[in-house]
Amino acid sequence: MSTLHSTPEPHNADVTLAKALTQLYRATETQASLRQLKPDETRYVAHHAVYDLAADAVAAGGRLDQARRTGSRYLLMVNGKLSAAIEIETDPQGAAAGEFKSINQGPFVEGTEKAIRLAESASGDKHYDFSLLRLAPLKLWILWLKPVDTSQAARFYVIEPAPTAFHADISYDEDDLFKIMRPMAQALFIRPAGPAATDLVG
Repeated sequence: MSTLHSTPEPHNADVTLAKALTQLYRATETQASLRQLKPDETRYVAHHAVYDLAADAVAAGGRLDQARRTGSRYLLMVNGKLSAAIEIETDPQGAAAGEFKSINQGPFVEGTEKAIRLAESASGDKHYDFSLLRLAPLKLWILWLKPVDTSQAARFYVIEPAPTAFHADISYDEDDLFKIMRPMAQALFIRPAGPAATDLVG
């Protein structure tokens, strides 16, 4: 029995997903690689809540308390093959589905599946709900394992492709994760040194 569990889906998510996929499939400008996602042949699997972190909050010392629920994400399977990922908006509690946000293919899709499999194989008999934690300016996507037993600690797996400071084949605890993440976030706000004011006086 799996020890990793999808987070609860928002109300009416199936309607939002079906509408988005149908519109994309019918749109003449949809790229060829996405036209394989026929609405009646595509399965939505591995639902996970999406939480975003603001870089300035992390730089200032914020941690998981600064993560904000922004959506829900699903992996898309066609004929048993992983093909893409789709994300929809939700309210801050994740109870109700909003609008379609994005659909994508590429390394973060395969990286998510790999991280889920790795986390599941390493979780033993411990049970977790999994979500996505994201720091977008750093292109940092993280599988966030929330323990069902609140006496246990959360675990984190960085999703490939990851910044070189992280390793995608190990788990991190919250302290280690933010210890690496914070200086990276702070570096985003450091302006390169420019010419001194006196140098500008001709």
